[in-house]
Amino acid sequence: MGKKTELQPACRDYTLNLHKRLQGIQFKKRAPRAIRNIRRFATKEMHTQEVRIDPQLNRMVWATGIRNIPRKIRVRVTRKRNEDEDSKEKFFSLVQYVEVDSFEELQTQKADRSCVYRSTGVPTIAMALTLVATQRDSAPGAPIDPDAMTVCVLLLVKVYNLPT
Repeated sequence: MGKKTELQPACRDYTLNLHKRLQGIQFKKRAPRAIRNIRRFATKEMHTQEVRIDPQLNRMVWATGIRNIPRKIRVRVTRKRNEDEDSKEKFFSLVQYVEVDSFEELQTQKADRSCVYRSTGVPTIAMALTLVATQRDSAPGAPIDPDAMTVCVLLLVKVYNLPT
């Protein structure tokens, strides 16, 4: 048996065939069962007990009512570090809806690394922008410190993968 490796943050896109997973389920239980199946799938793939469903994904499953759920759905499953100190799990999974034109030729793929770190970088950008704003307010008419502005721009480029 191989060694168990330490979990790392990860992000992957999957296509789920909900029609296959809900075969033979009575109408009034289809949408709740679909959400349960999505949770179960994320737990199995990302090896995390805590799974959070994005509200947009929930809306897409329930968009046509409890009976008529979409046959297929494309989701992005992201394993992130749990920021909550008193939680028993180190990681949680976030499942988000990915809009696609067609399901043909789609395979499971790693999503870009920015989806893993996007939530952790936002507070630093907010802090840098606050720094620039307070500097501007403290001395109206004075030029903004180029170093603080450079930090803001570099953080935006890093977090959102903008071209330099």
